[in-house]
Amino acid sequence: MPANGVCSVGLEVIEDNATYASGSDSAGVSEDEDVQQLFVSGADRVTSVLPKKSDIRKASQVDEQAAAAAIAVSEKRYASLPNREHHQQFLTQFLTEVLNSAVFNATDRANKVLNWVDPEELQRTLDLALKDEPDTHEKLLELTRATIRHSVKTGHPYFMNQLFSSVDPYGFAGQVLTDALNPSVYTYEVSPVFVLMEEVVLREMRTIVGYPDGAGDGIFAPGGSMANGYAISCARHKFMPDIKVGCD
Repeated sequence: MPANGVCSVGLEVIEDNATYASGSDSAGVSEDEDVQQLFVSGADRVTSVLPKKSDIRKASQVDEQAAAAAIAVSEKRYASLPNREHHQQFLTQFLTEVLNSAVFNATDRANKVLNWVDPEELQRTLDLALKDEPDTHEKLLELTRATIRHSVKTGHPYFMNQLFSSVDPYGFAGQVLTDALNPSVYTYEVSPVFVLMEEVVLREMRTIVGYPDGAGDGIFAPGGSMANGYAISCARHKFMPDIKVGCD
């Protein structure tokens, strides 16, 4: 930060043939485009997210046109943001594949519980390498089909394990909706519908175990082991309320 506390913002226009990627959120930048990036200049220079390349042609004060260009570059790079034109067909094909292969065919007695292959062969079959560049939609669909084909069908009638049950169609629909909305059930302001839904389910569960009119409080646990830990902690606090402040 300069001594006067003011940062000047400039624009660098970089010409380079490389295609940039930014983690899982990128789609790359066309190799024949100038990559425009913002940077902060001053006593302590801070470089931008994009790596600096050679052949810097000019730097100028940011104006509305430059800002619009930077936004355009950002939109190209962060292509994982939902876009009907780019993603609707892919998501439709993906969900169709999941419904046909992972939900309906996977629970058909005529099909196998698992198409077994040895680990070494499966590693050669599946392309699981981490890459700097994004895969195409067709490649992702191929991986989807391969993942389903080589996975255990836990909803199959011949799959017997005490920890699994068949996929519930309505539960599956609820999971898709939950993932699409991606709520965090912290407060009513953040997640109004799911907070009310949680209260209804908790009250019903308290009624089932014997609380009058379902009165009381409760929380959801991420699994059986955590739920048992909560129960032991509550029981200990009931019989030893001073446990948190220490015992003589």
